Amino acid sequence: MPSLSNILPNSKDKIPLYEKDEFSNYDDEWQGKEYISNIVKQYLISFSMSPFNVSETYLQVQYQKSKFYASNDSFIDDLKDAHNEINMMSTSVWDDEENKKQSKKEKKEKKDEEKEVIKRQDVEIERIERLGGGVWKPIHQIIECENEGWTSLLKGSFTSFLYNVSYTLSQPFFEELLNDVFDIYEDMDPRTNILSHMIIGVALSPLELVKTRLIIQSTATPAKKYRGSFHCMQTIVNEEGGMRGLYAPRYVIPAFIYHTLAPTLRIISSHILNDYLLLTPFYNPVLFPLVNTLLLAAEVAIITPLEMARKRIQCQIKKPSSRQQQLMLINSGLNEPIKFETAVEVSPVPYTGILNVIKRVILEEGNDHEEEGKGNAFSQLWYGTKSLYRGFWQILIRRFIEMAETINDDNSDDW
Repeated sequence: MPSLSNILPNSKDKIPLYEKDEFSNYDDEWQGKEYISNIVKQYLISFSMSPFNVSETYLQVQYQKSKFYASNDSFIDDLKDAHNEINMMSTSVWDDEENKKQSKKEKKEKKDEEKEVIKRQDVEIERIERLGGGVWKPIHQIIECENEGWTSLLKGSFTSFLYNVSYTLSQPFFEELLNDVFDIYEDMDPRTNILSHMIIGVALSPLELVKTRLIIQSTATPAKKYRGSFHCMQTIVNEEGGMRGLYAPRYVIPAFIYHTLAPTLRIISSHILNDYLLLTPFYNPVLFPLVNTLLLAAEVAIITPLEMARKRIQCQIKKPSSRQQQLMLINSGLNEPIKFETAVEVSPVPYTGILNVIKRVILEEGNDHEEEGKGNAFSQLWYGTKSLYRGFWQILIRRFIEMAETINDDNSDDW
């Protein structure tokens, strides 16, 4: 969760050495420089954290089908049927509409374009093999993959920067606004803090959706479905039901839960540190960061399965549910949508919600036995539950860096 201190300049540092008069613009210039320097700093942080974000997303989204579960032959047929349903959109309605409007010449051009689309879609994209655990092994596998390489580790960095800056600027402002509305004069009230995080998190959830799709999109695909952050957002609006596609319940509900749970856990950890254990950074320079890190690890352990569920749902492209949505795609000038090729294998069977993702990961994934079909229900439960925590270390590193920045900025305020 971005920290306010990463963007907003230190209020004490903004005080000039002399009193500002109506003809002086010293304070404005100083504040502008502070904003620019801190925004550049935030972009560098987003850029440097990108490899961890990419490896975390790949680990959490990749469908690592258990060999024990794969022994069900009927499940394989279900995967094939669902794969055709979720990745390809039907064009039968479009053909009826265009036959009334197009001339023979236009029909011929359309057939040529469709053949080209089918030709592009028939190209098999080699996906990254089953990623290992830990921090550096997945990054090494991504770099070694011929179709991805080290440039893939930078995917989504600009979108991450936009999200962090927007969140960091808007959340404290909205929290202060809520404090004024409810006449709250405390430095930090848990109710308005959690409420502001939740509202801003839901409002900016389309940027998280865009970041996940850009990261998971295969670099090797000949025709990219998303060419950038704004094109991705525009494509979702055109193909998935307008603005309702960006704020669909399947995206908003997980964002609501996550951005409510994350600040609540941080407030509980702060209460344990300051009020229950009575630890402070000044008087307990060793014990305070140690306990704080353990509490942070506990927070990440609770949040990681939710993060996995969110990202898997974000990767699912919504099939048009009405004739109007299908005609929107025709008006955009496309005969058929470009297929969304992913860098790692994703589940072809769509998920219905957070609990469905957690249940299916436990039942379907995680068995590492070399012999196909070897294992039992207990081992499958263990490996499946363990699979829910893929990306744990990447999230912990990211949260730890955010916490360290906050502590450093708080210490600089004391000076």
